[in-house]
Amino acid sequence: MKNIRKYLMLLGLTALAVSCDTSDPGGDVTLPSSFEIDESTPLGQRTREMYNDYGVLFRAHFDDADYKFNWTSIMGESALRIERVTDDACAIKMIEFIKDEVFPLLPRSVILDYMPGNILLMSKVATSTTVYNADHNELAPEWQSITGCCLSTCVLVGNVNAQYDLDDPATRKEAKENLIALFVEKLLSNALLPENPIDEFRQMARDYTKTRLRAAYEKRNADWNSTTADFSDPLNVIPRQGQAYTNIDTYLTDTQLNSYMPYPELTTSPSLYSSMQETGDSPADSTEYWGMAMIKPGRGLYAIYAEGTVFGVRYPYSIGYKKCTAPEDFGNYVSFIISRTAAQKQAFYNEVEAKPHTYRMVLKTPASDPLVQGSWQPDNRDTKIFGGPVAVAEMRRKVDFVKAWFRNSLHAELVEPQ
Repeated sequence: MKNIRKYLMLLGLTALAVSCDTSDPGGDVTLPSSFEIDESTPLGQRTREMYNDYGVLFRAHFDDADYKFNWTSIMGESALRIERVTDDACAIKMIEFIKDEVFPLLPRSVILDYMPGNILLMSKVATSTTVYNADHNELAPEWQSITGCCLSTCVLVGNVNAQYDLDDPATRKEAKENLIALFVEKLLSNALLPENPIDEFRQMARDYTKTRLRAAYEKRNADWNSTTADFSDPLNVIPRQGQAYTNIDTYLTDTQLNSYMPYPELTTSPSLYSSMQETGDSPADSTEYWGMAMIKPGRGLYAIYAEGTVFGVRYPYSIGYKKCTAPEDFGNYVSFIISRTAAQKQAFYNEVEAKPHTYRMVLKTPASDPLVQGSWQPDNRDTKIFGGPVAVAEMRRKVDFVKAWFRNSLHAELVEPQ
């Protein structure tokens, strides 16, 4: 299988030169370069070792076309921005880190047979985000660094620079978890897989969304006659006024569920991309994605919201993450399984379960207004969906699904660290 994979990678690089869609609106098209390993340098020697051992080609020096060339389009700077590796020592350190810290956690047979074979090392990989200043009503673009990304013909790995300190324990932990997820995400597009789990994984998300939405309606009905309840609404979909819902199933149609699906590919709602909010000074404060049974938010930021006043309400600095695609989420679960001990997993589950409630800033209207006396007016711009027992149960179900797929389809065990 390893030799077949090498042959297919060579064939794919060759085919790029003749069969890609080259309809680039931005200018001339340059074909990708064929790869050669210069073994006269320390970097070349490490590259050769990894290629011989795993069939994976790490490249720190390449032409623009090697990452911009795509099966369907040319990726220009409007979608992606990179900075090249300037120090071979940084590339060597990243390769050795992957060899020592990342690959040993994955089943060797999976690396040999299905691991992405073409990995481009970058000093930085960045995607575009938007900065919104409420006080001045201004929008401004900004580039945000990410771990890397998957293209149709390669994986881009960022942070190959001296500032990214792989000797720091926290940085090593971050790099290990993110790189495992990135490689597995790309692995899922491998045509040689005996079966692909993503359709079933997405269906799990559909079913779970319906479960969460049903729970929201049931909670709303239970709170209806309460004088103290805040009419909790975990999915921010239930009106504050009207009456209790006697037939919840009528609100669980595909159309109703569309806006609340966790993966962007399952919905036509643009707002889905920006609904994960971090409020506070630390990424640890962001827990909304737990309510969607995700380990982490998506790779990259959708928007940054500067502290400001909107309609008389002062909002803190916050960040809107992009949502995970299903392959990203699947990769995060593989990383969760093989990089955290049982005790670390349980601590994570405990944290998710301890936050079962919705937080919402609400404004109670003045009692002097006879039209709306005593009613609650939600501020929908500041909603968090926390986890709770339902989210933990779904996370455990995803863990079991991922482990079973590796065992039954790839005949490989995901070994949890002790």
